Amino acid sequence: MNTNLRNICLTAHVDAGKTSLAEQILFQTGTVRKIGSVDEGSSYFDGSPIEIKRGITIFSELSSVFWRDCKINLIDTPGHIDFVSELERSLPVVEGAVLIISAIDGVQQHTELIWELLRTYKIPTIFFINKSDRPDVEIGQVFDQIAGSLSRDAVFIPLDQDKPFTAFFDLESEKAEFTERLAEKDQEILLKYLEDENLSSSDLFNSFRKLFRSGEIFTVLAGSAKTGQGICALLDMVVDLIPAPPQLAGTGEEPPSIQIFKIKNEDKADKFAYAKVLSGEVCVRDSLVNSNGEECKVTKIRAFIGNKCTFPEKLSAGDIGIISGLKDIRAGEVLGRDCPAAEIMIPRLLQTQVRPDQDGDWSKLHSALLCLNEEDPLLEYEWNPQTKEMIINIMGTIHMEVLETVLQTRFGIKVHLANPVVKYYETISGISRGFCHYEPKKHYAEVEVELEPNVPGGGNVFCSLISTDDLPVQFQKAIEKCIPEALQHGALTGSPVRDVRVKLIGGRHHLEHTHGGDFRIATIRAVQQALENNRTVLLEPVTAFKITVPKDLSGRVMSDVSKMKGECNDPQLAGDSIVITGQMPLVTSMNYPLELTSFSGGKGQILLKPAGFQVCHNQDQVISILEDESDRQPDSRNNILYNSVSLFRAKRKMKKVVNERIFPEEEGLKE
Repeated sequence: MNTNLRNICLTAHVDAGKTSLAEQILFQTGTVRKIGSVDEGSSYFDGSPIEIKRGITIFSELSSVFWRDCKINLIDTPGHIDFVSELERSLPVVEGAVLIISAIDGVQQHTELIWELLRTYKIPTIFFINKSDRPDVEIGQVFDQIAGSLSRDAVFIPLDQDKPFTAFFDLESEKAEFTERLAEKDQEILLKYLEDENLSSSDLFNSFRKLFRSGEIFTVLAGSAKTGQGICALLDMVVDLIPAPPQLAGTGEEPPSIQIFKIKNEDKADKFAYAKVLSGEVCVRDSLVNSNGEECKVTKIRAFIGNKCTFPEKLSAGDIGIISGLKDIRAGEVLGRDCPAAEIMIPRLLQTQVRPDQDGDWSKLHSALLCLNEEDPLLEYEWNPQTKEMIINIMGTIHMEVLETVLQTRFGIKVHLANPVVKYYETISGISRGFCHYEPKKHYAEVEVELEPNVPGGGNVFCSLISTDDLPVQFQKAIEKCIPEALQHGALTGSPVRDVRVKLIGGRHHLEHTHGGDFRIATIRAVQQALENNRTVLLEPVTAFKITVPKDLSGRVMSDVSKMKGECNDPQLAGDSIVITGQMPLVTSMNYPLELTSFSGGKGQILLKPAGFQVCHNQDQVISILEDESDRQPDSRNNILYNSVSLFRAKRKMKKVVNERIFPEEEGLKE
């Protein structure tokens, strides 16, 4: 593992100057001779026509730079909430982050959301207060916002342009207070402090670095992407504080494995997989096994240093590059290791229907959406060829507009996206079992599962309670692989199921007649039967809000929240304003920001962020609506796959069994 390697991401709220900072890093490291400009459309990182037109980062981008003989892989991520999944897919492949905050705007709603993600993934973080060269900015106020809203463990590092940032640990004026702060968290420093031992600047720095890497302390630096102020100090912090990729346990000769965080299908003849090597080495002409069990040969490796593309023969463990030749892959997947893709923390809560403007473009649109679904699996594209219904998940209005543009510019298809609707989920409230015996001619599989509720927000979890002597490991893995698909269709409304523990408690195979696809059908039907036997409830997404309004409008706001079936905490005074926090259903509050702006004359502010799910406040009404839609647009494929039917074979005939009730033999079931 190369210790002179750092993997970091840049992240920020919109208009914080993040991409300008990335361009300045390229320039200060000597990677480019001229600073790229977002405004002029010459940015390396925001180079797509859509990004140039909108002036925001939409797609994450990778570049490498060198500083003090250390290679830094830099991932520039989007700052808009609608594209937060690009950021979240990048976090598992980095060991550090730079969170940029505008000195003008301070901590924003999206800053808080980013911070929650960074803490969830336990990413050591450097705060960079940008635009500090602007007149009338108060860096101290921004730092107070960071300490108050994000972390009280943030430490401001004052800059001296003529000295490295480590000179801070030599300052006698800061030493006493800083030593006490470290002693609160570091036992070694505390013991030396209590024994009046002389603590050197090296002792303080080593303690600070240890606490920074463990997420117990964070640095705050002020500078300017426009003037270059603070950029060198920031790069020094990256090299000195952020850890190198961890050395994985083993002999050092492990087989290669990679984690894909981005897929790019721009080139029709090739697929670019942006990936980090988790173990071993990935060389050109090596083979990697995809999630379907198929071997894919690495045909080319690319690495970008600024805008210069190189073609190395290999990538070592810990490094990040762009790999060509891999097929049937999706962003977020891990190849070469038995490890599922990380579950995204911020789900898509809205759905929309896509239709082409021209009737002749249905097939073309289907292919395009399949391609985009590889790049962004959270689209969860669904296609019903009978009803010509194409459904995708979206984050918001900007996301919809970008998708329309992408489909037109990349694929030449003009489309219409319907008004978004809230995406509902189902969950269970008890323990139940499901069973399926699947035995058509020359096929055989048997699966028995037990379902129980997981903690809210805990996701869907699988475990096997049966021995590999009873069911070989390859079939148990085939069952585990099918669980996400099985939970895509609940028994109540057909909505996806979440927060469920699935236990494999039984399974049988046939030495001659069992095929991989048999366990897919048996697993889905066993899970479906278990869902039918459970007490299922409908879940709706809720949003946490923070509303700031003049005092005379507080009553109106609290009344509105009540009408939207939300709940308010006790109001808090903030000068001449009232701050009201709480939660409310997303479906009732989607248009409230516009309404608040209207009746407050622009004096009201609202901050919203996803806050999980709750039992649907109007469950019976929503179930009725969803059932009516299902009746109008039946999906025969789901009726065939998502049912609780077992097929038993006896005397050259099959018997169809649903939840232990035997039905008469139907036409088509006989041999």
